[in-house]
Amino acid sequence: MLDSNQDVDLRSFVGGNLGVPNYKDDAEKRLIRNDAEAARVGQTVSKLAKTSPGRARTFLRDPDNATYALFRRDLAEMTKNLHAVDEQKQFVEDSNLPDAQKQSRLQALDKVRANVLAHADALNNLLFRRRMGRRAGIPMAPPVTSMSAPAN
Repeated sequence: MLDSNQDVDLRSFVGGNLGVPNYKDDAEKRLIRNDAEAARVGQTVSKLAKTSPGRARTFLRDPDNATYALFRRDLAEMTKNLHAVDEQKQFVEDSNLPDAQKQSRLQALDKVRANVLAHADALNNLLFRRRMGRRAGIPMAPPVTSMSAPAN
């Protein structure tokens, strides 16, 4: 229910529950929101695991919670990488490099940033499809069987 600025966002909440994605946020905001939710789930699981392991297992039976717990480190790493790229951009902008070199490095950093956000969006889309498949009653694709496995 909260947007990336920690303000109440009822449209996103209602739209998400009805299966209508709200893409007013850009990829960076979605990454930060997913990272925050994954961190919250991780903290909750850690607390519950210490006090009540049974409640921790019950908490992780929710597919959304389990997914966030599973991808917590990946989301945190992408967020960390995004901040590192932004720091490097600021460093290059503040440097005394010749303009041609500065522009070349900034373009390279923009490509890296776009790549990180593309990976974050791919993960977000995967998570969204997984949630919508479960809510809409649409079965997920069956697991792929290995071609080397003997047929019965």
